[in-house]
Amino acid sequence: MREARAVAALLAVTILLLGLWPTVANAAVSIPVGVAPEGVAANPNTRYALAANSGETSASVIDIQTHTVVATIALPAAPASVAVNTVTNKYYIALRSMDSLAVVDGDTWTVSKTFEVGKQPWGVAVDESRNKIYTANFQSDNVGVIDGATDTLIASITAGRRPRGIGVNSATGRVYASSHQQNQVTVIDGDTYATLATVVVGSNPRGVAADMVANRIYVANVASNTVSVIDGVTNAVVATIPVGTSPAGVAVNSLTGYAYVTNSGSNNVTVIDGATLTVSSTVAVENSPWGVSIDTLLNRVYVANTGSNTVSTLDGSGAANPTYSVGEFPIAVNVNNALGKMYVGRWGFPGLPTPTLPIVSLSTGVKVADHAVGKTFPWGIASNETTGRVYASQFEESKISVIDAASNAMITQIDLGFALPRGLDVNRNTNRVYFAKTFGGSLGVIDGVTNAVIGEYPVGWAPADVTVDEANNLVYITDENQDQVVVFDGATNSVVNTISVGQSPLEVAVHPGTGRLYTSNLESGDLSVVDLATSSLIASVPIGREVVSVKVSNDGSKIYVSSHQDGAVFVYETTGFTQVGSIAGLLPVEVGVNRASGMVYPAFLLDTAVTGYPG
Repeated sequence: MREARAVAALLAVTILLLGLWPTVANAAVSIPVGVAPEGVAANPNTRYALAANSGETSASVIDIQTHTVVATIALPAAPASVAVNTVTNKYYIALRSMDSLAVVDGDTWTVSKTFEVGKQPWGVAVDESRNKIYTANFQSDNVGVIDGATDTLIASITAGRRPRGIGVNSATGRVYASSHQQNQVTVIDGDTYATLATVVVGSNPRGVAADMVANRIYVANVASNTVSVIDGVTNAVVATIPVGTSPAGVAVNSLTGYAYVTNSGSNNVTVIDGATLTVSSTVAVENSPWGVSIDTLLNRVYVANTGSNTVSTLDGSGAANPTYSVGEFPIAVNVNNALGKMYVGRWGFPGLPTPTLPIVSLSTGVKVADHAVGKTFPWGIASNETTGRVYASQFEESKISVIDAASNAMITQIDLGFALPRGLDVNRNTNRVYFAKTFGGSLGVIDGVTNAVIGEYPVGWAPADVTVDEANNLVYITDENQDQVVVFDGATNSVVNTISVGQSPLEVAVHPGTGRLYTSNLESGDLSVVDLATSSLIASVPIGREVVSVKVSNDGSKIYVSSHQDGAVFVYETTGFTQVGSIAGLLPVEVGVNRASGMVYPAFLLDTAVTGYPG
């Protein structure tokens, strides 16, 4: 009940004061790092990445397998961009205020050397074939050349007015420096250090990256909102591609031919198909994305979000995460890979569209049905691929809707009297449906064959959510008013245990394989972690304001927690309960998990779509 009131109040205030209507949630998972990360570099060989935090004097070391920060490196000055030599496992960080370059040993995560390279170095690039490093020195109008064997400056090359970005093609040995004030790129021979050409590009060019296979160079033009593509043979611009607002960084995966452009003004990444030189997709990230790097082994892209103190990671396939249009105010979501469908509960509010239960095809994204479900919204949705039945609880109408998954037709609506049903779940082994009956404080049981209520059992004062452990035939019910989880034995139809958790637990998630139970606690704003073997609380993890939903990944390694007022679904690993990512959006509510694929689908109340993310 308190969740519904909180959602209603926040929705009304948000619409009234902000005038915000449905928008698309961010399509990337983010990793908290230091303050204002400007650059990021990933080493696929070691499975680590380094984020240069320009708002402080540090760099964050990221384990790109777990998406966690495992170390913080102190630097002598605030860093700018960063590049890595994946062969020597050295990271090179530009220190603008010191006119220097810091060298970080990727084995020990220590600064092995700091030396001057030119005035205000901005960009850094590595030629792994020749073991040379190049810096774009903004104030001294030149490019510094560093010998990677000795980490010493061996040459300085004039490179136009105010060079800011730099890229290198290790296959040809050519270096490309963008001249911010002259709107051109200087082409340098990396063996002789001679200037081979100057190429006119867009306004205020910044980021530069080379496709070594196609021998093309991509240049991000900040002021013209375009990317110039240069032919590495003729040094001619062969394409000018419109992208987002204020493109800052660019990276290319030479194995796939895709280029990725960070748009610092529109908070997204433009994905360019190198085969057609057209925009493949645009992926939302967080605030002010600048630096970008690619893990070529996993085909993952890492983006440094200067304004959000995060690094976003996204799929490098060239396509955005799947997004499904469902209508206004999605609040409940159930995804079933075997049925090939997504089932969504849409919320209702006086003066707003009537709530419905849309059904969307996972393969085509087409809405195949949309059922009327009464005055409010389906509070809980559960699906049984074994029988091909889908169940949705209708709180105010005190009914359970039963839908045939094959035809998408409504089979029946089970009248519960005055029950006020909330969460529900199904045991596919026994074909029993369990629902939380708020009025009367009981657990209702439905026979999946006859659709008849075959039992009601007292489980507390205010049952809210229901989760079934099919392996052990147990049912877990959150009691919102008594701050506990009730354990119900499906074989004996009896309560066998109660477990104390945080204040006002709304949702419960169970992972029998790891022996853990999790609850999202609305009032205390935290996550309760319970050891099922001992029924004891082993951790209370602070999350945020109004923690309304919790789900666990299929392998039990991650948990997804919705903080309603903080505008994010937070991702935590389940070993030390460290936050490893977040998915931002307006008023997050429930999170759905695909039991087959592991994809997660958070519902944001002020969105008209639900997006899937790799779990």
